[in-house]
Amino acid sequence: MGKLLLLAVAKEAIPKNTKGVISIYTIKSIDVARAALAISLTQNKSEETSAKMGFRRSGITATAFSISGDFIPSIQQWIASALEISKTDGIICGSFADSGAVVGATREALAQVMPKAVGLNIAGKIGIAYCNENLAVAVLIGIGLMDLSDVAVGLGHRAVERVTEHS
Repeated sequence: MGKLLLLAVAKEAIPKNTKGVISIYTIKSIDVARAALAISLTQNKSEETSAKMGFRRSGITATAFSISGDFIPSIQQWIASALEISKTDGIICGSFADSGAVVGATREALAQVMPKAVGLNIAGKIGIAYCNENLAVAVLIGIGLMDLSDVAVGLGHRAVERVTEHS
């Protein structure tokens, strides 16, 4: 399922005459948001690694990590994890503006799913993607309450001007 989704995301952004290589300048904010959402949909580490490599070839840097726990007490930890993983995986270079963008977009995405998740246990994934001064954070969670379950998706976006190159 993940490969099919990634193909659909990549197909949307590839001009017809490029033979599968996307020019970094044709990637728009919606493509970066799709990448963040697509990587948050991966079901295991091998799918995630494959997605990362595919997006990297397209010029998009992406990463994801799993989250779980009681929603409200865990928010601060998840935001800190998003910041740390973004630095570790080369999404951001660690400047004040980059860090603020990751924190803000992550908080925005979590705020979108909060009305359904407050007071309940959740499990899911946060996906982060960056390209062309666009940073997107997607949150996909399953919400459990006894035999009842629900799903929620949140998406945050920030524009970050790149002052220095990052890896």
